[in-house]
Amino acid sequence: MVQIIPKNINPLRLAIGLGLGVVTVGVIGATIGFILWQNRPRRVRIAAGNTTGESYIIAQALAQVVKENYPRFTIEVVETAGTSDSLKRLQAGEVDFAAAQADIPAGDRARLVANLYTDYVHLLVPEKSAIAGFGDLKGKRIALQPKGGQFDTFLAIAQHFGYQQGNFIFLGEDQKSANQAYKQGRADAAFFVRALGNIAVVELIPGSKMLPIEQGKALQTKYPALTPTVIPQGIYRGNPPIPAQDIPTLAIQRTLLANKDADFQSVQLVTRVLYEQRQDLARVIPEEFAHMRPLVTSIDRPSATGGTGIPIHAGAIAYYDKDKPSFIQENADYVALIITIVLLLWSWAMELKNWIDKGKKDVADIYIDVAVELMQDEVTATPQENRQELDRIFMKAARDLVEEKISQESFRTFNEAYKTAREVLDRRIQDMKEQQLLQQELLLKEAETIRKEKADHYIMEVLKVAKDKKISPTQALDRLDKIMQEAGYDLIDEKISQESFRTFIEAYKTVRDIVSRQPATTLQGE
Repeated sequence: MVQIIPKNINPLRLAIGLGLGVVTVGVIGATIGFILWQNRPRRVRIAAGNTTGESYIIAQALAQVVKENYPRFTIEVVETAGTSDSLKRLQAGEVDFAAAQADIPAGDRARLVANLYTDYVHLLVPEKSAIAGFGDLKGKRIALQPKGGQFDTFLAIAQHFGYQQGNFIFLGEDQKSANQAYKQGRADAAFFVRALGNIAVVELIPGSKMLPIEQGKALQTKYPALTPTVIPQGIYRGNPPIPAQDIPTLAIQRTLLANKDADFQSVQLVTRVLYEQRQDLARVIPEEFAHMRPLVTSIDRPSATGGTGIPIHAGAIAYYDKDKPSFIQENADYVALIITIVLLLWSWAMELKNWIDKGKKDVADIYIDVAVELMQDEVTATPQENRQELDRIFMKAARDLVEEKISQESFRTFNEAYKTAREVLDRRIQDMKEQQLLQQELLLKEAETIRKEKADHYIMEVLKVAKDKKISPTQALDRLDKIMQEAGYDLIDEKISQESFRTFIEAYKTVRDIVSRQPATTLQGE
């Protein structure tokens, strides 16, 4: 076997080649991995409160619009007991998003995504009640479940007026039972932090009057997320108007928050859908909740100074700032410097390429020398062995071509030498085969002649028996049978051919018939 020994092995060239190869494979692998990672299916969860609440219905609409337009993204809407429950799940990492009142502390893992709509503080009492304002609620029964965001807001207002939780009696384990207590006359007042037109509020409007929440500016000083506002006259009924006049109260933003570790692209997509596909969101809201459709028009960008102190999520910022100057525009000088460096590196890379190409040609020359040597070698190995070695060299050269150890031009030159050497070796192998066939034919003819002579010998022996008058027919038959037995053994051993054996059998049968017809006493009478 011919060994391939490089003419010159340059360690620096080898190190540079290996380094460039590793970098190239790494870049390609990282690029493919990044593309696959960017396009992986994503599933996020939104904690959205009660199933009949505005937050839950809007979140369901968001999930449906995303499913229709972005099949790689899936949104699961999770029912919770309210803002406090939703924020606990967000903080614990159980959900990626949460709809929450802006006045409830959200935890250090929360990040703003959008303002969904505005909640209003509603304080209802029976029409004939003597209660005139929040300050008159001490010791009263309040239709309000003692947990969740509404409850926390009630306590914040109560503290402003100098009251504590123990100064009130709260009725209701949830919104439904709280409303039931009020309708049955077991509660003196009902408290809500809900959007205008909320079903739970509308349910209690008949037979009730709305009370103002005074001192709004003072409350905002203590709780920046609370904004003084009014519930407009006639918002719940026009004639006669309910409320009968504008009612001072407090507004609280209902925000969409994301966990700070939530997927960047998912947050960016949710923000885009909320802003750019509001008509689709309104369209997919069920007819039974049609009064909520106008709420999607109030979706807005949150302010980092809007009273919550919560920063905006990076994914939301990426969407909100999409119209700002690009990085290239803002950093033109740096980009120009980078381009200059890249061009210099490109020039160096071209010089390096020429150097590497020279090394590739040297390797191809080695392969050509080996092909010529194998073509001329007729002493140390057979043509078949040389052809096998030549094919092995060709496969190695092909691998080197794939691995760019030799250039395409050098490989084509080697390929011409390979084909010439292969043709020479093929002719030698063919000549050897023809000589072997000729020798086999001569041996076969010789063997056939020997087998025929053997058969002729047995025929002559049979004829001798027929002519021998000195033996009796019985003795003649015995000799014939022995000759027959010997011929049979030679047939088995292939010392005579089947055709010659058949000729012998004919002679054997003829002689045996003649001998069998002779009288048994022929020789004894003599």
